[in-house]
Amino acid sequence: MSTPSSAGFTTIELLISLFVAAAFVGTFYQLFAAADLSNTDTKFQAAASSVAYTNLRKYTTRPAGFVCDNNTNLVANSSAPGQVISSVTTNTNHPSGLPGPVVEIIRAYAPAGCSSGYSVLLQSIVRYGSQEREVVHGTYVN
Repeated sequence: MSTPSSAGFTTIELLISLFVAAAFVGTFYQLFAAADLSNTDTKFQAAASSVAYTNLRKYTTRPAGFVCDNNTNLVANSSAPGQVISSVTTNTNHPSGLPGPVVEIIRAYAPAGCSSGYSVLLQSIVRYGSQEREVVHGTYVN
């Protein structure tokens, strides 16, 4: 006598197949979520970089009111804080789409000292988000 052949999955095989499928779906979801978060971070960093660069482009010459002293002279004081030329804080709805609060700062330094004809280093700093991510651009002007 022959035994009837089974024509499908047993309950155990079905449960194992569902478990393996669920593990694949869970893994791919985590990979997608990580890639999406990385994409968002990159988008925000690019936007902050654009804002910082745009802020620097406003200064083609030495800013009016720049004072070369112990706070800006990096030869006399290598940890000089610099002179704040501009500071803007936007708590929400920044035009670039950055998450708030967004702080835009322009600082000026005299990296070679205060001798005649010295160049000024301008730094454009953009801090954004609750984790205070930061982008910094710099340029020299005369």
